[in-house]
Amino acid sequence: MPLAGEQVSGALGLDATKDYYFCDFWNDRFAGRLNGSVALVQDLRPGEARMLSVHEDEPNPQFLATDRHMMQGCLDLATYPVWNDAHKTLSGASRLVAGEPYRIMVAMNGFKPVSASAQGAKARIETLDATNGLAVLTLESATNGVTERTVTTDSNTL
Repeated sequence: MPLAGEQVSGALGLDATKDYYFCDFWNDRFAGRLNGSVALVQDLRPGEARMLSVHEDEPNPQFLATDRHMMQGCLDLATYPVWNDAHKTLSGASRLVAGEPYRIMVAMNGFKPVSASAQGAKARIETLDATNGLAVLTLESATNGVTERTVTTDSNTL
């Protein structure tokens, strides 16, 4: 499937001059970082479907995917993650279910994760894929509800 081009002709309509991250929700995996000028190629088994989240590459750490729902944050993110360049933090809020670990995939985009915190919950940030600069933020709470969370990064890019 061409990434750039008219959607009526089967393309995704992305900008051919930008790069994009793709995450495969059903298989819980990073599906690649591609330039908008290329085609997305996926090998599917008979009867298989894929749900890919697509995010334009940003110059700072950014949200890519969650493990909670195929809507990829529309239901489980109470507030979409926001980058604060002055403090080098990525912050937002998530809806947590008591006793269930919740994972958010983050593209670090050259920054190094230093710590994670969450109001009323345990939080940890770990490298998921050093080659692609990916980390995973895991949150765990003893209660249901909305939890504010923050990932702090090194002030210098790698």
